[in-house]
Amino acid sequence: MDNWKQLPNDRKIIELSDFSVIIPNDTPEVVPLECPVCNLLMRDHDDAIAYRSFSCCSECQLDNYSQLNEKTPNPSHLSGQIVPHLDN
Repeated sequence: MDNWKQLPNDRKIIELSDFSVIIPNDTPEVVPLECPVCNLLMRDHDDAIAYRSFSCCSECQLDNYSQLNEKTPNPSHLSGQIVPHLDN
């Protein structure tokens, strides 16, 4: 069933009985419906961006920024206290 044909502009096509499907050769990474860290539903574009960079939703990324990005220190580690999450 691998009858894909190459098209210009880095795309490929498969022709089925009633329709054709055209896709890019490189398929972008799919963002899951739920965050793999907290298991809550992904809400918006910010979550999609956070998932592509940190493999979690934007809320988890903010809560765990120092563990996910070691280049930026977390002030809570410097003071020895945990900074509580602020709800809006």
